[in-house]
Amino acid sequence: MRPACIEVVMKTVKPDLSQGLLSELQCPGCMEYMLPPIETCMNGHNICSKCKPKLKECPACRKPLLNMRNFALENLTRKIDYPCTNRKFGCKETHSVDFIIDHQVTCVYAPFTCPFLKHNKCAWIDILKNLKNHLLECHSQDVREQNGETNLIINPESKELRGYKVMFAYNEMFYIYIQRRATNYYIAVTYVGKPENASKYGYKISFKKSESIESITVCHVSRSVNEELNKIFESGNCFKLPYDLLKRYVTCDGQLRYKLEIFEVSPVR
Repeated sequence: MRPACIEVVMKTVKPDLSQGLLSELQCPGCMEYMLPPIETCMNGHNICSKCKPKLKECPACRKPLLNMRNFALENLTRKIDYPCTNRKFGCKETHSVDFIIDHQVTCVYAPFTCPFLKHNKCAWIDILKNLKNHLLECHSQDVREQNGETNLIINPESKELRGYKVMFAYNEMFYIYIQRRATNYYIAVTYVGKPENASKYGYKISFKKSESIESITVCHVSRSVNEELNKIFESGNCFKLPYDLLKRYVTCDGQLRYKLEIFEVSPVR
């Protein structure tokens, strides 16, 4: 059995060692702690794999970057626990190099930008749990609380249509994207939360011609908000129909009205 004094010394040394290694792992480009692969410049300074493709020279000494990895430093990363990159937003968790990335993907303290950043130039940024209040306070005209089918409108005269809505359903948040590209209309619904939960929800879009039995109804599984919107559109995992077909459903007031409903997907047995 080790003497108590030795146990105290070892408990003190490990945090000090970890903190010392972390200071050596701080990237001079983004100031975050580097994960493998770690590359170097011609003077031996280290750079993270995210920063290197964006830089033409070392931010520490302005010398050229090399296609050379620092394997010795990479081996040392396995000796320490990394703090989460969301620590400034309140996360206090630490994980080994093998698990820190998985944690950060699903971290509840991950910062979110306002979904209306591009459309309304809203610069709000905070954690997810505060996003709903912000949307209701600042963008209520573009937010819907689902209560059965929700009625929405598209302006069919807009040739460069780019619409955006936020929907709350089942105590979850969804983004609705509407775009017209050339001769096609696209509508996609993305789930805001853990990516693996996106497939638990689907959505139904319906167009109906007034005073007629003619209608179009399309169902899709929601996608994760982490996916690139262009890839969702190009993959066909969304609503896509030619305008020549949809214009049959334009109402007498010149609007293209449709109904959208988000639903829970029953597990396949």
